Amino acid sequence: MRIIGINGIRCYDCPVLRRLRPAFEREFAPDEYVIEEDTGCGVWQLSRMRRFTQELREKYDDGSTLLLVGYSMGGIQACSVAVGLTRSKVAGIVTIFAPHTMFAGIFTRTIGTVQLPQIPIISFHGARDPYVRWGTRHPDSSVHIVLDSDHYRDLLQKPTLADTIARESKKVLYGAR
Repeated sequence: MRIIGINGIRCYDCPVLRRLRPAFEREFAPDEYVIEEDTGCGVWQLSRMRRFTQELREKYDDGSTLLLVGYSMGGIQACSVAVGLTRSKVAGIVTIFAPHTMFAGIFTRTIGTVQLPQIPIISFHGARDPYVRWGTRHPDSSVHIVLDSDHYRDLLQKPTLADTIARESKKVLYGAR
């Protein structure tokens, strides 16, 4: 399995998914863990986000099994990548603090993630998140978990959050092994 971590927008070498990497590697033992980000993309550059997700689809639609992990806007982009894959199988989607339904779901609708195939989704919300205060539950989430976290700093400074995200994701996607 290949884990593809997709960072949110306005990131410049965002360390969040690197911080999550050891926990996801312990829980899932992937063949590969890659991090993708569209460095410096702004919040209203929706056509750029669509192009980025299309590029990821083309790059990773190679017949492998994928676990898509999206942080912030990367969660919406992870869902968008899953739509339209013809050869690769998506084992699951993990979205961390993603604004799925915030602002009436404009990001979800515009980037093209409204109609997802039957894929298990687990979404996480930061209880003290100052940026994505609501709307983090994906409408098709199998499970939605609220963490005692802000949007960014806690994910870097509290290793237990990374462990919780990876462990709970594995439980939802593969049962409590």
